Amino acid sequence: MRIPDYVNEFEGSKEVTFYKVEIVLEGTKWELKKRFNEFHELNEALKKNTGSLPSLPGKTLLAVKKPEEIDKRRIGLEEYLQALTLKVDVYANPAFVKFLELEEHKPDLAINPLEIRGTITHKMMGYRDIVFSPDRKFYYSVTSDPSTISRIDSYVTNLNMPWDKKTDKDVVLLAVGNLEAWVRNRKGGGDFHYERLWLKTFKSQAICLDLCEKLNLVAVGCDNGTLSVFELDKKDPLQYSELLSEKIHSSRIMKVKFNQKEGLIYTISEDKHLKVYDLKAQGIVHELMLSKEKLAEMYIDSKHDIGYISDRGGNIFVINLATNPPSIRQVVRTSSDGSIRGLELDLPNKRLYCSCFEDHYVHVFRLVSPSDAEGRIEKIQSIKTSTNPRTLRLWPEKDELYIGHQSGLISVINFKLNPNGPIYSGKCHDGNINTLQILDSDGLVITGSGDKTIKVDM
Repeated sequence: MRIPDYVNEFEGSKEVTFYKVEIVLEGTKWELKKRFNEFHELNEALKKNTGSLPSLPGKTLLAVKKPEEIDKRRIGLEEYLQALTLKVDVYANPAFVKFLELEEHKPDLAINPLEIRGTITHKMMGYRDIVFSPDRKFYYSVTSDPSTISRIDSYVTNLNMPWDKKTDKDVVLLAVGNLEAWVRNRKGGGDFHYERLWLKTFKSQAICLDLCEKLNLVAVGCDNGTLSVFELDKKDPLQYSELLSEKIHSSRIMKVKFNQKEGLIYTISEDKHLKVYDLKAQGIVHELMLSKEKLAEMYIDSKHDIGYISDRGGNIFVINLATNPPSIRQVVRTSSDGSIRGLELDLPNKRLYCSCFEDHYVHVFRLVSPSDAEGRIEKIQSIKTSTNPRTLRLWPEKDELYIGHQSGLISVINFKLNPNGPIYSGKCHDGNINTLQILDSDGLVITGSGDKTIKVDM
């Protein structure tokens, strides 16, 4: 990629500088003429979808006309373009494809971006967590009002006073969190049209959920540390019963996961504790303080009874869940110092993936012996991705890692095509992506955002 020269041409009565761009990609050569403004427009478009761009020569207050100034800009534009073409993810960006005219000259290099197949919009709340059933017939979501004022209003409005009747204590007068059950209704408008079956409101923000279809249970973790568990009616999807609503943590529950084999629920919280709730005993049977930092994410390897729990200090704690009580077997330092918000396990390939919110790195580890909580865990690589990754999920068949970001971007790392960076980065939401689910049988990527939408991509 070179910009060997420039030419001044008249557009009407105005003289304009065009930079001659020579492109050689995989044996194909072509030439373009581009104005500086076209480079600037490209850079602005890429900013919306792509992180860590190379530096573009800045705009000047007065027009650049002197030959030495034009030549200096030419060199800067050449360096910018050369660095840009090394970033694999830009080849999925429509603005970049159009700028280089890839569709006309080298269409095989253009990467097909994710295509939005459906959008589900909430009228009031932002999405915190979603779980679709494998057949997509049902989905469950926890939604929250992100407004600080609304949370304060809810706290004051729902405050129980000494003179309140006991029967009034569970009444939610102003909800800032919901658990919602939805069923698909194709007659109402397509494959992604759903109708709400029921709604459960909370006085606190609903943060996370887990669905156990075999036990017909849904668990919800709330901002105030409350764990709620609901039993679904097998015969009537409109009916459910609340089995539990108990404040088990002193602060926000970050993750809740079922152990259906033992009838247990694992929860982690910003209060730095892992707790184990026994559904039969109806109480906490174990608790373990893990870190000096707040806990952030949890992955449960149910096959080997091992838990992987991250904190906001760059650590991953490997927990042996088979011992009584559970015990910390090792602590993995990720080389990041910030919040490990994304965590994923790939047992067939013996890999552990995690992402750090602050420094934007995805770290890949190899599990030498996945069945051994004390087994060696080795760093394979660290990959710089787009800014502020919040959640990630692996698509095993494609060997692709899908990452949802604070800015609403989705980026994709394909370890076969480019193990050193994203092959795609695109704007999916207007707000933070809080949850991501992959339905590989349908070839779908589902994201839920604080912008009050669920997006279904293919």
